[in-house]
Amino acid sequence: MPFFDELRKLYEAGGEAALVGMPRDWWTAVGAIGTVEDAAAHLDGLEAAGVDHVGLFPDPEVEHGLPQLDYVLELAGR
Repeated sequence: MPFFDELRKLYEAGGEAALVGMPRDWWTAVGAIGTVEDAAAHLDGLEAAGVDHVGLFPDPEVEHGLPQLDYVLELAGR
């Protein structure tokens, strides 16, 4: 990732808590993280790079994962 060195410095300066405030486009590059639109942008980038198959999984904790199922299905059906 082109921002790896900056990401490492951010982590070294503030640990995991510092990563929460990293730029939104970094999150989109790292994974299908954030809003459905953010996750779709990540998938668009993967498809543009030639990826044909992607696995999407909700959180394994039922109370968190169950509400995420609709989002996973929305992303899978786009």
